[in-house]
Parts: sequence; structure tokens; C-alpha cells
Amino acid sequence: MLTLMGGRDMYLRPERVRAIHDRTPGAAGFESYPEGWHWLFRDLQREAVWRDVADFALDPE
Repeated sequence: MLTLMGGRDMYLRPERVRAIHDRTPGAAGFESYPEGWHWLFRDLQREAVWRDVADFALDPE
């Protein structure tokens, strides 16, 4: 499982998202985007987000 987190998310606190990720069995990747908001796939840095998802899909380890 890949977890993505925007540092400026108005709904989710980054430390809570990380804590849940760390407790989730099978969680492998965690990507944080300090300037990202809640909808990372529509954010200004969406190309980096999509690239990270594609990279993880090709090599989830």
C-alpha cells in the first residue's frame, strides 16, 4: 500500500496519517508533499504525484 500525504491538507493532519500508515500491515510506501493540499492528483505538483504512483506500481518494494 502506498500512502500519499499533502503537508497543507486542511482535513488530515500529517502526523496522524503517518501514524496510521506505520500501523497498517503491508504498508510499503509513504510519500509526503510539503506544498500539497488534500487533492494531490489535482494539485500543482500532480505530475510528481502521478510519477510516484507509477513508480510504486512498477516496483512496490
